[in-house]
Amino acid sequence: MAEMETTTETSNKYSFKFKGFNFQKELVKPDYLETMEDFETRDGDVFIITYPKSGTVWTQNILALIHYEGHRDGTENTETKQRIPFFDYNMQNLDFTQWPSPHHLRL
Repeated sequence: MAEMETTTETSNKYSFKFKGFNFQKELVKPDYLETMEDFETRDGDVFIITYPKSGTVWTQNILALIHYEGHRDGTENTETKQRIPFFDYNMQNLDFTQWPSPHHLRL
């Protein structure tokens, strides 16, 4: 039983719960999660929603190549996180409301 308590303490030290979901403290700010509720989607927006370790980056690359025709204009040399950033882990402090349509974001 003591081992389980240690795991819980460690988890609480590095993560927090927001509306029933766990987030890493170093990657996500609670205030940012609050602003996500006001985010307005647009026609044509694309969100990639996957389980961890299920081919997310592979899917992001395929989507980017299809949409941006990366094999023709060099966007395949741009990092995936620049082409299709994480919406919930906004580590680059991007203002997604200023992005042109359609948004391509990964949850």
